[in-house]
Amino acid sequence: MDQKYPFEDEFFDIVLCTEVIEHVMNIPFFLGEIKRVLKSEGIILLSTPNYNSLLLKMLESTILELIARKRGFTRKILHPNKYTEKRLKVCLEKYFSALEIRNISLGMVLFVKAKK
Repeated sequence: MDQKYPFEDEFFDIVLCTEVIEHVMNIPFFLGEIKRVLKSEGIILLSTPNYNSLLLKMLESTILELIARKRGFTRKILHPNKYTEKRLKVCLEKYFSALEIRNISLGMVLFVKAKK
């Protein structure tokens, strides 16, 4: 989706984006639009799978892949963007400041709080 979001500039105090960024094809547009609709000093809360997690890699290549195949698809192309903490930080610091990145869910998920 590369259409401008249907909100005015600086409309939201907080944007919550959970388990989405790993599916987005046009990251600069996506993050630019979030930044545009956030108020000055607005906060983004974001989460994404942590592809530096050995546990996540093991689950995705075994049980989660088996479940997906039973349902008629594969997880191998489910996430075109696979983020590690370092890659996510590099991506987000172009758009936001005061980044706080935490590992949650046994280290399988990255949770971010940042300011516009």
